[in-house]
Amino acid sequence: TDDLGVNSIGLVTSSEYDFDLILQDRTRLLQASDLPDLDFGGTIESPLNATDPTVILDKGNPYGTAGRYRMWLEGTYGAGGTLSAILTCESADGLTWSAPQLCTGLDLGPEFGNVSRIVDPDVVLVEDPAEQYRMIFEVIRNDGSAVLGMASSLDGIDWTVTDGVFTEDSAGPVFSGGPGAFDDGAIRSPSLGIERDEITDEILEWHLFYEGQPLNFQIDNDSFIGYSNSTDGFSWSGYAIPVISPTSDLTQVEAFDSDDVKHPDIFIRVPDTFDPANNPEPDFSKFVLYYSGDPEFSGSGSVSAEVNRIGLATAE
Repeated sequence: TDDLGVNSIGLVTSSEYDFDLILQDRTRLLQASDLPDLDFGGTIESPLNATDPTVILDKGNPYGTAGRYRMWLEGTYGAGGTLSAILTCESADGLTWSAPQLCTGLDLGPEFGNVSRIVDPDVVLVEDPAEQYRMIFEVIRNDGSAVLGMASSLDGIDWTVTDGVFTEDSAGPVFSGGPGAFDDGAIRSPSLGIERDEITDEILEWHLFYEGQPLNFQIDNDSFIGYSNSTDGFSWSGYAIPVISPTSDLTQVEAFDSDDVKHPDIFIRVPDTFDPANNPEPDFSKFVLYYSGDPEFSGSGSVSAEVNRIGLATAE
């Protein structure tokens, strides 16, 4: 986000998942001018922001060939950016991207309530003959609450909304907050991870991380990172406590994430094998989670709560 409040999509790279604190090379990949004008209810609107990307690497396409990388993103439109659309594009090298095109089929039925817009897509590569891609997305309602919806696709462009039982207009949310829990106000910014068998490549478990907000979030602006798991990617377990809370709830009021933790993004790695001779310091981390954090605003000299930074958390 620049100093005018305009969002674009950037790239930084690292040979380790723990990035250097100071990154010199930052590349802007997509901005609003790269997105197409779209029709909203008979009115053609121009894009204002390119934001909230999710990228997959398809190793079935060799490096340097189209489709090696695939991105889905949210484009915002209309006065004040109050309209949203989900778009997709592809790349051979992760740097140069095709013109984004609109994803279709993401129309929601009455089970979702009074929907304002769909935002924050996250896509995983399923690689099943009946389902190449699975998308989970945030559904914002007119009252400010939010739940999660899901869709599947063979080509990444045309999607079918599904909850595992019903499809299209009959489908409902796949995940919503628990009564009285930290996430009973809104469920936002989902991130999916698939854990596979190392030998058969079969899916063992689905993992979901998300931003949860309590009912009073519009007053306190509190947000936490929650977790859930599933065997089919549709029926999710619920947990009453967050897995990551703002640092001020623990020790450091002035830490970069002392006010809110948001926008989780998970990837699952194969832990190192213990080998004293060749790898005396193995990394046993299986879950690597990036998230956005902002600090408390406590007067002159403090960092504004509008400044977000990216944090890293790991777990075995």
